[in-house]
Amino acid sequence: MLERFEGINWHAARRPLLSRTEFVSEVSTLAGVLDDARAAALRLDRAWGKLTPESASDDSGPAVGSDGWWEALKESHDEGFAGQVVAQVESTRRAMSAAEGLLRPWVLRHLKSRHLPDRPDVERRLVLPGAAIKGGRADAGLEIEGDALFPFLLAGRAQGLVQVLSGGRIPFVEGLASSFEAFLETRSKGSEALDEDALPSTDQSADEVGWYLKHLNDALPVDDRVRRASHPKIRATVKRAVELWKAGEKALIFCHYHATGRALRQHISARLDA
Repeated sequence: MLERFEGINWHAARRPLLSRTEFVSEVSTLAGVLDDARAAALRLDRAWGKLTPESASDDSGPAVGSDGWWEALKESHDEGFAGQVVAQVESTRRAMSAAEGLLRPWVLRHLKSRHLPDRPDVERRLVLPGAAIKGGRADAGLEIEGDALFPFLLAGRAQGLVQVLSGGRIPFVEGLASSFEAFLETRSKGSEALDEDALPSTDQSADEVGWYLKHLNDALPVDDRVRRASHPKIRATVKRAVELWKAGEKALIFCHYHATGRALRQHISARLDA
């Protein structure tokens, strides 16, 4: 992103802080340091992933406390693999510190207020979009109401039946928790039947589960955007995003399914247009 600023009109600037040559040199140095930090983080990730439960124990048994085992590991001066992990942690810390130091002059970070604009009594990081506020905290989930409830009931019965009959699961049903669109996409990309690991062992059982899935498909609002927007998580996210937009805030929404991301763009755009 910073390299794109080389495309400015250098001759129009009255007092440039850097010449073009200096700019290119500094950004190139920064890129190298950032690459080093990323490489250090990848090495640490690979090393940390090989730790075993035994790494958190000593001759007297497991270390006490969430951080006690790590302190003991550092003080052990282990020359084997555990010691290499300790070294990787320190190496990554140094690399990250160096990257942060060089990056700091280039990034202006605006710290937002601790509270949401419409909820001065609720801390920004504690609120759950659309959730009920109890005692100053968002500790209640989203309500599933009206016609939107029926697909969830069918999915729950189908998933419960598979769990009882085979101990498996229906992978694409999980998409329903994200959005109606995510369920439809994950279902269409997979087999029309259940995942092999989730299929009950008898044809009769498969027919029972299939009955629920057929009615689930029939209950989903495929072509009705208004009904698709009634999904509780979609509805709450759209509502919160528009409220923040009206208050002059920027909102970045993370979601697991591509279909949910596309749906949110459509639903939020429609609400803004309205």
